[in-house]
Amino acid sequence: MFIVIDWLDGSGKWTQVKLLEENLKKLGKKVKVLDYPRYWEKSAFFVEKYLNWWYGKNITAKQASIFYALDRFDDSFNLQDDFTSYDYVISNRYVSANMIHQTWKISSESDRNEFLEWLYDLEFNIFGIRKPDKVIFLNVTPETSQKLVLKKSDREYLKDGKKMDLHEEDKNHLTNAYNAAMQVVKKYDWTKIDCEKEGEMRSIEEINNEILKHIL
Repeated sequence: MFIVIDWLDGSGKWTQVKLLEENLKKLGKKVKVLDYPRYWEKSAFFVEKYLNWWYGKNITAKQASIFYALDRFDDSFNLQDDFTSYDYVISNRYVSANMIHQTWKISSESDRNEFLEWLYDLEFNIFGIRKPDKVIFLNVTPETSQKLVLKKSDREYLKDGKKMDLHEEDKNHLTNAYNAAMQVVKKYDWTKIDCEKEGEMRSIEEINNEILKHIL
């Protein structure tokens, strides 16, 4: 089973991915974990420059999506046997990240739908990467996510002492991306996990147990 966990940095994606891996292994399952973008690989070169403002802030949804798609395409050649060799392959971000973070740049609903169809065709048909069996969306508000990002240690892909990348620093981006994400979650029938309760984050274990219920 190929599972994707997605939303903003600070929403707890990586924490949930690693705990899910641990819990599945306890159940005797063979598990492989993926993490995108792969900043340590040359295929993420354009992604890193984009997130460090090298191209400015006017990159289109399709331009930015191609940067990320190339990294996943490159990695797909490493994964050809993994989907049959492992019981679970769990990815921290995937095509869903492009759907969330790039769709908001497009104002009209018809143009958004055209973009999503274009992106789906690019990644799954033209590049031919694997389609996930389930996408788990960690529903955390942008305000909470931004606070949690500031608590993170330095991330290697950010240059010159930056604490936030191009997406995270732009509150308008985060709010609009959240609104777009709600539409995409519904359109593609993703599994939405509400990670906050009465303005506070639920416990890591409680969230993970809910994820497990959806994949076992």
